[in-house]
Amino acid sequence: DASEDQLVLTQTNASTSGVERTLDISQTHTSIGASAEALRVVLTTETKGGSYQNAIFGKIDYGTTGLITGLAGVICSELTMPGGAVAGGAGTYCTYEAEINLPTNYAGTVPLAVFRINTWGDQVADFDTYGYLFDINGVSTTSGGFFYSTANGTTDAWFKCRVNGTVYYLMASLVQTEA
Repeated sequence: DASEDQLVLTQTNASTSGVERTLDISQTHTSIGASAEALRVVLTTETKGGSYQNAIFGKIDYGTTGLITGLAGVICSELTMPGGAVAGGAGTYCTYEAEINLPTNYAGTVPLAVFRINTWGDQVADFDTYGYLFDINGVSTTSGGFFYSTANGTTDAWFKCRVNGTVYYLMASLVQTEA
Protein backbone atom coordinates (compact mmCIF):
# COMPACT_ATOMS: atom_id res chain seq x y z
CA ASP A 1 0.00 0.00 0.00
CA ALA A 2 1.61 3.25 -1.13
CA SER A 3 -0.14 5.25 1.61
CA GLU A 4 1.10 3.05 4.46
CA ASP A 5 3.17 4.83 7.13
CA GLN A 6 6.80 3.69 6.97
CA LEU A 7 7.74 4.46 10.57
CA VAL A 8 5.27 4.63 13.43
CA LEU A 9 6.22 5.44 17.02
CA THR A 10 3.42 5.18 19.58
CA GLN A 11 3.64 5.86 23.29
CA THR A 12 0.84 5.75 25.82
CA ASN A 13 1.63 7.69 28.97
CA ALA A 14 -0.18 7.61 32.31
CA SER A 15 2.53 9.47 34.26
CA THR A 16 1.43 12.32 36.51
CA SER A 17 4.84 13.99 36.81
CA GLY A 18 8.08 14.41 34.94
CA VAL A 19 8.55 14.84 31.20
CA GLU A 20 7.80 12.03 28.75
CA ARG A 21 9.36 12.07 25.28
CA THR A 22 8.40 9.61 22.58
CA LEU A 23 11.49 10.53 20.57
CA ASP A 24 14.60 12.38 21.74
CA ILE A 25 17.23 13.35 19.17
CA SER A 26 20.49 14.76 20.49
CA GLN A 27 23.54 15.98 18.55
CA THR A 28 26.73 17.23 20.25
CA HIS A 29 29.58 19.04 18.46
CA THR A 30 33.12 18.85 19.82
CA SER A 31 34.99 20.45 16.90
CA ILE A 32 34.80 23.87 15.23
CA GLY A 33 33.41 24.46 11.76
CA ALA A 34 30.68 21.95 10.96
CA SER A 35 27.22 23.10 9.97
CA ALA A 36 24.48 21.13 11.68
CA GLU A 37 20.91 19.94 11.35
CA ALA A 38 19.85 17.68 14.21
CA LEU A 39 16.68 16.79 12.31
CA ARG A 40 16.19 17.28 8.59
CA VAL A 41 12.81 16.74 6.99
CA VAL A 42 12.44 17.12 3.21
CA LEU A 43 9.26 16.62 1.22
CA THR A 44 9.95 16.53 -2.53
CA THR A 45 7.28 16.37 -5.21
CA GLU A 46 7.36 16.72 -8.99
CA THR A 47 3.58 16.35 -9.25
CA LYS A 48 0.58 18.44 -8.27
CA GLY A 49 -0.19 17.83 -4.61
CA GLY A 50 -3.50 17.40 -2.87
CA SER A 51 -5.24 19.97 -0.67
CA TYR A 52 -2.16 20.44 1.54
CA GLN A 53 1.46 19.38 2.03
CA ASN A 54 3.45 19.82 5.25
CA ALA A 55 7.08 18.83 5.76
CA ILE A 56 6.44 18.93 9.50
CA PHE A 57 3.04 18.73 11.19
CA GLY A 58 2.55 19.35 14.89
CA LYS A 59 -0.68 19.19 16.84
CA ILE A 60 -1.91 19.23 20.42
CA ASP A 61 -5.43 17.81 20.72
CA TYR A 62 -7.12 18.38 24.07
CA GLY A 63 -10.21 16.39 23.10
CA THR A 64 -13.23 17.31 25.21
CA THR A 65 -11.79 17.75 28.71
CA GLY A 66 -8.04 18.20 28.30
CA LEU A 67 -6.33 21.45 29.27
CA ILE A 68 -3.02 22.93 30.40
CA THR A 69 -2.35 24.90 33.58
CA GLY A 70 0.74 26.58 32.10
CA LEU A 71 1.74 27.28 28.50
CA ALA A 72 0.79 25.11 25.52
CA GLY A 73 2.91 25.46 22.40
CA VAL A 74 2.51 23.21 19.40
CA ILE A 75 6.08 24.05 18.47
CA CYS A 76 8.61 25.34 21.01
CA SER A 77 11.72 27.02 19.67
CA GLU A 78 14.28 27.86 22.35
CA LEU A 79 17.72 29.45 21.93
CA THR A 80 20.24 29.41 24.80
CA MET A 81 23.07 31.87 24.27
CA PRO A 82 26.60 31.32 25.66
CA GLY A 83 27.24 32.24 29.28
CA GLY A 84 30.02 34.64 28.23
CA ALA A 85 30.49 37.59 25.93
CA VAL A 86 29.70 37.26 22.22
CA ALA A 87 31.68 39.67 20.05
CA GLY A 88 29.96 41.76 17.38
CA GLY A 89 29.87 40.25 13.91
CA ALA A 90 29.60 36.73 15.34
CA GLY A 91 26.47 35.83 13.38
CA THR A 92 22.76 36.42 13.76
CA TYR A 93 20.84 34.43 16.34
CA CYS A 94 17.12 33.72 16.04
CA THR A 95 14.56 31.22 17.27
CA TYR A 96 12.81 31.04 13.93
CA GLU A 97 14.24 31.37 10.43
CA ALA A 98 11.96 31.40 7.41
CA GLU A 99 13.33 31.17 3.88
CA ILE A 100 11.44 31.28 0.61
CA ASN A 101 13.53 30.23 -2.40
CA LEU A 102 12.43 31.58 -5.80
CA PRO A 103 14.76 29.95 -8.38
CA THR A 104 15.88 31.65 -11.60
CA ASN A 105 13.09 30.21 -13.76
CA TYR A 106 10.31 30.67 -11.20
CA ALA A 107 7.21 32.37 -12.58
CA GLY A 108 3.97 32.65 -10.69
CA THR A 109 1.28 34.90 -9.33
CA VAL A 110 0.26 32.78 -6.34
CA PRO A 111 0.24 34.35 -2.87
CA LEU A 112 3.48 33.81 -0.90
CA ALA A 113 3.59 34.43 2.85
CA VAL A 114 6.22 34.08 5.57
CA PHE A 115 3.51 33.65 8.18
CA ARG A 116 -0.13 32.63 7.82
CA ILE A 117 -2.88 32.33 10.39
CA ASN A 118 -5.99 30.30 9.66
CA THR A 119 -8.76 30.01 12.24
CA TRP A 120 -11.55 27.47 11.94
CA GLY A 121 -14.24 25.71 13.94
CA ASP A 122 -17.62 26.65 15.33
CA GLN A 123 -16.19 29.08 17.90
CA VAL A 124 -13.97 31.19 15.59
CA ALA A 125 -15.52 34.31 17.13
CA ASP A 126 -13.66 33.47 20.36
CA PHE A 127 -10.34 33.99 18.57
CA ASP A 128 -11.67 37.23 17.11
CA THR A 129 -12.38 38.36 20.67
CA TYR A 130 -9.41 36.94 22.61
CA GLY A 131 -6.74 36.28 19.96
CA TYR A 132 -3.51 38.25 19.50
CA LEU A 133 -1.12 38.45 16.58
CA PHE A 134 1.76 38.40 19.09
CA ASP A 135 1.87 37.76 22.85
CA ILE A 136 5.22 39.17 23.96
CA ASN A 137 6.38 38.77 27.57
CA GLY A 138 9.57 39.41 29.53
CA VAL A 139 10.62 42.63 27.77
CA SER A 140 11.14 46.02 29.33
CA THR A 141 10.74 49.44 27.77
CA THR A 142 14.01 50.93 26.50
CA SER A 143 14.44 53.90 24.18
CA GLY A 144 15.76 52.47 20.90
CA GLY A 145 15.33 48.93 22.25
CA PHE A 146 13.15 46.02 21.16
CA PHE A 147 10.14 47.62 22.89
CA TYR A 148 9.75 51.28 23.82
CA SER A 149 6.61 52.54 25.52
CA THR A 150 6.01 56.30 25.69
CA ALA A 151 3.11 58.46 24.57
CA ASN A 152 3.79 60.56 21.46
CA GLY A 153 0.61 61.83 19.83
CA THR A 154 -1.35 58.79 18.62
CA THR A 155 1.60 56.41 19.08
CA ASP A 156 2.05 54.83 22.51
CA ALA A 157 4.79 52.29 21.83
CA TRP A 158 7.26 51.03 19.24
CA PHE A 159 8.69 47.62 18.33
CA LYS A 160 12.09 47.46 16.68
CA CYS A 161 12.66 45.38 13.55
CA ARG A 162 15.35 45.25 10.88
CA VAL A 163 14.75 45.16 7.13
CA ASN A 164 17.75 44.69 4.82
CA GLY A 165 20.05 45.88 7.60
CA THR A 166 18.07 49.06 8.34
CA VAL A 167 16.34 49.43 11.71
CA TYR A 168 12.66 50.43 11.63
CA TYR A 169 10.14 50.92 14.42
CA LEU A 170 6.59 49.56 14.20
CA MET A 171 4.19 51.91 15.93
CA ALA A 172 1.56 50.72 18.39
CA SER A 173 -1.33 52.54 20.02
CA LEU A 174 -3.38 51.84 23.14
CA VAL A 175 -6.42 53.21 21.32
CA GLN A 176 -7.98 51.87 18.14
CA THR A 177 -8.44 54.86 15.87
CA GLU A 178 -10.20 54.98 12.53
CA ALA A 179 -8.89 57.13 9.69
